[in-house]
Amino acid sequence: MTNKHLLFALLHRLVDLRSLRASARTLSNVDDLDIQDVVTFIKPRLSPKEIARIEKAISQPNALADLWRELDEAGVAVIAMGDKLYPPSLLELKSPPPILYVKGDIRSIQLPGIGICGSRKATQAGLEHAETFGEITASENVTEISGYARGVDEKAHLGALLSGGSSVAVLAEGILRFRHKRAFRDISNLDSHMVVISEFPPHRPWTVYNAMKRNDTILGLSKALVVVEASAKGGTLDAGLKCLKHGKPLFVLQYKEESEMPAGNRKLIELGGVPVSTNNELRSLIRSIDPQPKVTVSNKPKQASLTI
Repeated sequence: MTNKHLLFALLHRLVDLRSLRASARTLSNVDDLDIQDVVTFIKPRLSPKEIARIEKAISQPNALADLWRELDEAGVAVIAMGDKLYPPSLLELKSPPPILYVKGDIRSIQLPGIGICGSRKATQAGLEHAETFGEITASENVTEISGYARGVDEKAHLGALLSGGSSVAVLAEGILRFRHKRAFRDISNLDSHMVVISEFPPHRPWTVYNAMKRNDTILGLSKALVVVEASAKGGTLDAGLKCLKHGKPLFVLQYKEESEMPAGNRKLIELGGVPVSTNNELRSLIRSIDPQPKVTVSNKPKQASLTI
């Protein structure tokens, strides 16, 4: 982590994102920076309250050292807009995150990925489909991307990881609040297969706003989005609608029985989402988006091909 990245991380909770975004873009190629350099550049863009917050923060003698220690001990890297490792697909978003905090192999976020999302309170059938869809991403050599929430997200992550694939967890909170859930703790080589990303200041707690904003980042990182279960309103439906608006492929699970179809799934299909009824259909759709060489996964999937 360079001094520049540490300075951006310190400013992250103190200034608005537009100002931080402009600073990250403009100063991306300047490595030898101190706090006064950054403050001088950003100051004309700030309100008096923001300037006062910065001056108070940098007056603390150990502010930078303490932040560096926390991030370093947690194994967290900081990526700013303009860096070579910053995912170029995120730049297509209307408001790309200026800073990313990453735990794990940073290179994984450069690989082709498929987003999988769904309800925290999914049905048992939905949870089984989510895990199987995660397994399919592993067998198709694409990265599975979800939001690390309980329910569909968690099962999709587990499906990919237990099948020897790669997974990206995009948090709705600061990365220093991240802890591996119990279900993940026994997975071998977890740190080399699972990447954790946050776009929020390191200690920021979970909020509904963060969760909705996090969906934009999942979409930005993904070649396509798979919706497993979406309610009539809420974050999953919002993610699906944003996917359609951005013109990215949206695949929506279509249940055999009409009575089992979640209201959000039905709406997304009506608006242009591609219905997916079998695992083979999903495999074919993934291959049509970004063909990948077939690979042998390290572990046999826990479930045989689940019929939808």
